[in-house]
Amino acid sequence: MISAAVQSLRQGRTALPTPLASLQAPAAGPVLPLFDRVLSGMVAAGQGVQALCLLLGLTQLVLDEHIVRLCLPTPHDRPLRKPGPLGWCIRDKVRLIFWRLLGVHPEIIGQRLERPRSANAVRAQARRMGIPTPPRRELHKPDPASLREPDLAALFGFDRSDDCRPTLQGGPSDTRNCATSGRRDLLGPVPSAAERKSQGS
Repeated sequence: MISAAVQSLRQGRTALPTPLASLQAPAAGPVLPLFDRVLSGMVAAGQGVQALCLLLGLTQLVLDEHIVRLCLPTPHDRPLRKPGPLGWCIRDKVRLIFWRLLGVHPEIIGQRLERPRSANAVRAQARRMGIPTPPRRELHKPDPASLREPDLAALFGFDRSDDCRPTLQGGPSDTRNCATSGRRDLLGPVPSAAERKSQGS
């Protein structure tokens, strides 16, 4: 549930405190920073407070700040449902978010999950979660064994303070062009352009 302080901010009764004062809404434009697009998509897809905090590595307070900053609808606060025998665990969902945003082909993602999935199952789960779809030209097929475990803080351009709350350093990074963003090193060894072309999308 959104805190009383956040509700006051929504109703304009309270001035923005630090760090909210430094988290101004992004300037109007066709593309939002990566973190903003991910959060907006996941909220629009119906992800609740608990899921958003677990999947994006946020505290509820920090989540509330971003919800207000982006003027997003309040996420529901229903408890996260336990996955069934064939369901997706939290760890695999975090891997899906991280690798999908860095342009890893769904086929490769599916091979690296705790429960292997088909490429179509990976795509379908990403849609249900509201994860942005990378451009086909940016998809690549690295060796599944070379993929590193997710580091969402590094991907989104967050710095972790002493209390482990992600704090913005100049705004979340815009990694719409993953091949030239300088963040593919988060995955491990990266194939060349010729290798990606030969692998197809």
